[in-house]
Amino acid sequence: MRFILGEDDNMLLKLQKCIGKRVSKISIEYCDYETELNVISNILNGIRFGKLGCHDILKMQVKFLLDLSTLVESLPIDQAFESLDNRDFFGQPMLFREPRYFFGLHDIDWAPIILEMFSNKLSKLYITNYPYRSYLSNRSAETLRKHLPLLGKKICFKTWTRTPQYTESNSISNNHFVNVATTRFTVKHATRTSSLLCTRVDEFALHNSTFGVVDELIIRRYCELRYEMRFILGEDDDMLLKLQKCIGRRVSKISIEYCDYETELNVISNILNEIRFGKLQFELRKYFQNAGNFLLETLKTHPSIYLTLIVDEASPRAKFDAVKFLLDLSALVESLHIQQVDAHLYTPGSFGHQRLFREPRYFFGLHDVDWAPIILEMFSRKLNKLCITNYPYPGYISNRSVEALAKHLPLLGKKICFKTWSWSATEHNSTHNDHLVNVAKTHFTVKHATRLSESFDIYYEPTDWSF
Repeated sequence: MRFILGEDDNMLLKLQKCIGKRVSKISIEYCDYETELNVISNILNGIRFGKLGCHDILKMQVKFLLDLSTLVESLPIDQAFESLDNRDFFGQPMLFREPRYFFGLHDIDWAPIILEMFSNKLSKLYITNYPYRSYLSNRSAETLRKHLPLLGKKICFKTWTRTPQYTESNSISNNHFVNVATTRFTVKHATRTSSLLCTRVDEFALHNSTFGVVDELIIRRYCELRYEMRFILGEDDDMLLKLQKCIGRRVSKISIEYCDYETELNVISNILNEIRFGKLQFELRKYFQNAGNFLLETLKTHPSIYLTLIVDEASPRAKFDAVKFLLDLSALVESLHIQQVDAHLYTPGSFGHQRLFREPRYFFGLHDVDWAPIILEMFSRKLNKLCITNYPYPGYISNRSVEALAKHLPLLGKKICFKTWSWSATEHNSTHNDHLVNVAKTHFTVKHATRLSESFDIYYEPTDWSF
């Protein structure tokens, strides 16, 4: 549809009537010309909405962020990959050095900007910058760690970083939990962490599988912020039973992080016994075989509506059939989100000790694989919704595989909902067998007509980080 202001006012009124006066979420994409924004302003006039998403880089970035922080309390910012032409000493563009880039700006000290944003109305900020995690320097992270808890408000902040191993730390400052890890930096007020567990436990809920005591259960290998619990199977069964009573029989979401040794998984299996849950987030970090077998057995006895997998690089010693695992998994779940994290795959450079990065075609522990037949086979089973987030290696799926999926996914005889990140040479939209197929430069989607409004929710973050 095209609008000419002053001539198509009746069409705008008709469009507004079709939309209604209340919308849950509005997304504005690729609109930055004044004429386009004028049309959007007329369309939004009189419409109330709860969430707003903008997918373009905005000019006057710092001023815009500061002005924005005076208007909203909660703000997620997701930085997409940009084609930044970084050349080597000889002018060759094939060697990629990760720049310190975010929100259209290079080599900026973000600490004072973020502090000023939180000094305004903003109280919750989440920055996802997978492509350029070096944007926040160690010095900036240290400044934020020191000053954010002292702003006199309940802060909730998280961002992705590349922090060296030796700087990892956990601390409590002015009732704020501060965590500096190799890939993440977080600051949270104490009242925004586990108050639900403290306030909703009662005898009825503990013994009733239809009422939730715990909204989210996170199980990590390392959790020493306030206390430490160690279990010896066969000796600490009473402690496990007490922990189960505290949790109750129904949990909305369970996150299992950094647990892939068999002894750890045995303890988790005992904790999860008789617990019902709707969402499961599981991290495959190193020993895929142990964790993969545990996950399959868990899903057989604990059906999950939504499953999120975060995968790293498999250990070279691990004998793990990734394809068979994915096919077995797709026979157990209907909705699956797979997030590939940076596996630190580097090739030696030609300039001393500098490491020069060439992007491999890598996903789920495998290199240079034709994923089209595997994904088609996954959808031929119980699975009907799949989202693959592979920011570090979007070239994992070839143009040929994308075209094969665009052709065959709508013909499987089920209502498909699929999205992945990819590099596509050509862009096109089409409708095939009641499925909308969208091939863009950076992503590829296939959605049945009845699922067009369905979002690809990413369940990677804990509940208090969901936007």
